[in-house]
Amino acid sequence: MLRGIADQTYSDFEFILVDWRYHLRHKSVLEFAKQIGLKVPFYHVPNHRYNKYWSVLAAGWNTGFMLAEGEIIIMLLDYAYAPPNWIENHLKYHLDGKKRLVMSPHIYKVMPTVVTKNAESPKIIDQTDRSVYEDPLDWNNFDEISIFESLFDPAWLPKLEEYQYPHRDPKLDLPTGTIGYTYMHMKNESFPLDTVLKIGGIDENFDRGKGPMDNEFGFRFMQAGCELWLTQDARVYCLNPRFILSSRPWGDLEKRVEGRWSYRDGERYQNSRYAEMQSGKPPVSNNPYDMFERRKEIWCWRELSQKSEPLIPRNDVPDDVWFKNNLWMCGEA
Repeated sequence: MLRGIADQTYSDFEFILVDWRYHLRHKSVLEFAKQIGLKVPFYHVPNHRYNKYWSVLAAGWNTGFMLAEGEIIIMLLDYAYAPPNWIENHLKYHLDGKKRLVMSPHIYKVMPTVVTKNAESPKIIDQTDRSVYEDPLDWNNFDEISIFESLFDPAWLPKLEEYQYPHRDPKLDLPTGTIGYTYMHMKNESFPLDTVLKIGGIDENFDRGKGPMDNEFGFRFMQAGCELWLTQDARVYCLNPRFILSSRPWGDLEKRVEGRWSYRDGERYQNSRYAEMQSGKPPVSNNPYDMFERRKEIWCWRELSQKSEPLIPRNDVPDDVWFKNNLWMCGEA
């Protein structure tokens, strides 16, 4: 990711890296950014909220939105390489004054050799079988900057095979132009900062398990008057480490783990939100905080992130405390 950001031909931007391992690698990340020649303002920060046992993806994205200062947000997933003209190709669709959510494909590549800190090669699972279950990957066995034998080089990309189903982005087969909200994938999109703050960012209720938070986010943008647009010329490439001893077993996560949502639960919640907004309710997330107020509270993180020590406190809050009376009760799986 950092390699691609450092190589951008457009230079008037800032880069916010929201990292759930911030407290373990903040100093090394700052050092690496200098090593590769990153010249733009760079902020390495933690999620504004954690759950001790579960990932909080929506909270992570929202942290980036709240700490951003520019007019346009561009989302980039971890382990993704953005070619040098990536920012330029997003921004050209925001120059005519129209409010747009711009999407572009996310291309998965077969990963090169992966090694642990001890130079061992971990077991690779069958990447086409979504029912495969492996023990969770211990990320502490890997280097915090690179999981490959050598640092990533963009010259690798033409030599790496592209993944097909189930990892192939369906947007690759569509023409440039307007597109539906169901194609929103939370991986390579751009949109106005003021709009995402007004609609309350991503709905963190989806952090309680599985669910199509991407589509619900796109739907709220559409309800807020934004045009949803697809371009083929801002593609990014991903070497995704979930394929090593997967930390997210596909099959089992479709079932409900005690206290967590199954994918079907997430769909029920999504559909209830669609119905509310179609009946006239404002397209604002159900997050238990005001995004503008929360933004004021954490704005100092921009300055704190420049220190080599990880000074930003870790905010561990379990779901039942965070959502309080805002809980959406699931039906049966």
